[in-house]
Amino acid sequence: MAALAAALSAVLFVLVAVAEADTDAADVAALGDLYSSWNSPAQLAGWSAGGGDPCGAAWMGVSCTGSAVTSIKLSGLGLNGTLGYQLSNLAALKTMDLSDNNFHDAIPYQLPQNLSYIYMQNNQLSGTIDMLSNLSLATL
Repeated sequence: MAALAAALSAVLFVLVAVAEADTDAADVAALGDLYSSWNSPAQLAGWSAGGGDPCGAAWMGVSCTGSAVTSIKLSGLGLNGTLGYQLSNLAALKTMDLSDNNFHDAIPYQLPQNLSYIYMQNNQLSGTIDMLSNLSLATL
């Protein structure tokens, strides 16, 4: 009986750990879209176009708070491609550093609404960032 109780406790612990690590489905889809748009680069450890758990599995360059992706920092990795079409689905994203890569084409029309810091220099991007007109500037 004690062995059964110990086994059930272990299973419950694993289930709780997995439940806490699940990344928001919209965030997983948006990161999968980015990964595909970047031609599935091998240097992005843990990343997958077909789902996964970026927060629980610690995808390279991705930081989370709870189940929400809050930061993507992938500067200078030689990444190549476009920025996809689902960036705006990263609702809790505050920081995005994709500088010093080889991204090209247009900047997506809609960026995450909570984005506070965006670093995109030294890429081959075109267009404007329309959301900048919606930001409020603080006086320092």
